[in-house]
Amino acid sequence: MKFNVYLTAFMKGEIREVNVPDKECDGNYYQTLEKIYYWGQNEHQPIKNRYSVSAGDVIEYYGGHLYMVLIAGFRKITREQLDEFKKMDFHGKQHFILT
Repeated sequence: MKFNVYLTAFMKGEIREVNVPDKECDGNYYQTLEKIYYWGQNEHQPIKNRYSVSAGDVIEYYGGHLYMVLIAGFRKITREQLDEFKKMDFHGKQHFILT
């Protein structure tokens, strides 16, 4: 399955498409988010001119639900929060991720 990840941590929201093997998408949303993070690393799916998925990036999940990658885990956010996050400076982004 293919998922879009907004690279908002170190890029300006460019989209990285992450392909997770179908057999690894078992319907458990948290485990699937973990798999998206795993397969979004350049060591597994290298993409020229794209960073690996990291804390501060946003995964677009089934049904358009958005989940921010945190240092440990994920947080569901709204489209409006994503738009505001993209506008924040580095320190604002760090505060948002940590709170």
